[in-house]
Amino acid sequence: MFKLISRIMKLSGGYRRMLNRAYVLSFFENLLADVPVFLIFYVLAEIIQDAFTARTIFVSTIVLVCGVVLRMILRFLVDVNQSGVGYEIFARERMSLGDRIKRFPMGFFTEGNIGNVTAVITNDITFVEEFGMDTLGKITSSLLSLLVAALFLLYFDWRLTAALLCVFALFMLIFMRLNKIAAEESENQQEAQKNLSGTVIEYIKGMPVVKAFNLAGKNHRATSEDFRRMTETQLRYEQRFCAPMILSECTAGFGVAVFILISGLLGLGRGLQLPFVV
Repeated sequence: MFKLISRIMKLSGGYRRMLNRAYVLSFFENLLADVPVFLIFYVLAEIIQDAFTARTIFVSTIVLVCGVVLRMILRFLVDVNQSGVGYEIFARERMSLGDRIKRFPMGFFTEGNIGNVTAVITNDITFVEEFGMDTLGKITSSLLSLLVAALFLLYFDWRLTAALLCVFALFMLIFMRLNKIAAEESENQQEAQKNLSGTVIEYIKGMPVVKAFNLAGKNHRATSEDFRRMTETQLRYEQRFCAPMILSECTAGFGVAVFILISGLLGLGRGLQLPFVV
C-alpha cells in the first residue's frame, strides 16, 4: 500500500506539489465528515441534561449546513488537485513513450512486440490513468480517516482505540494477501492481453491473405484460443480474489460488532457516558 503511494508520487514528477496539497485538503475533508457524529453527541448530551431548546436545534442546523458546504468545497479542491493531475501525468507519459518508440529500429516491430506495445498503450496506461489516482485517493482518505477515528476514540476510552488498531492489524494481514494475489495475477493478465492483442493485429493485417488462400479456419482457431486463455485468466483472478475479499468484509463487520460490545460493556460499567455509548 505504501509502496503504491511512493511509486505514484515518484511518477508525478512536477505535479507532486498538487498531490501533497490534495492530501492536506483531504485530511480536513475527512474531519468534516465526522461533523454529523459530533452533532449527534451534542444533541444527546443536551437531551440527557434537560437542556434541549430551540437554540440547540439552531446551532446544530447551522453547524451541519456549514460543514456540508465546506466539505463540498474541499472535495472539489481535492478532485482538482488529484484526479485532474492523473490525466496530466499520463498525457506526459504518452508523449514520452511515443518519443521513445519513434527512435526504435524497424526490426523491433515484430508481431509479439506490436501486441505488447498495443496492450500497454490501449489498456495498461488507460487503466492506471482512470483508476490510479482514484485508488490513491481512497487509500490516503482511508488512512486519514483511520487516524481521525483513532484520535476520536482515544478521547472517549483507550480500549476503543486498542480495539480499532487490532481490527486494523487483522485487516492489513488480509490486505497483504489480496495484494499478493493481485501482483501474481496481474502478470498473467498482462501476458494474456499481450498475446491476444498480437494475435488480433496479426489476424487483421493478414486478412487479405486469409481470404485469398481460405485460411480463415486456422487463424480463427488461434484467435479463439487466445480469447479463451484471456477469459480463463480473468476467471482465475476473480476466483482467487473472491475469498480474501469476503473475509475482509467479514472482518469489517466483526470490527463493528466488537465496538458495539465494548461500548455497551463500558456503558454498563459507567466507564462511558450514554451519549458516547450511542
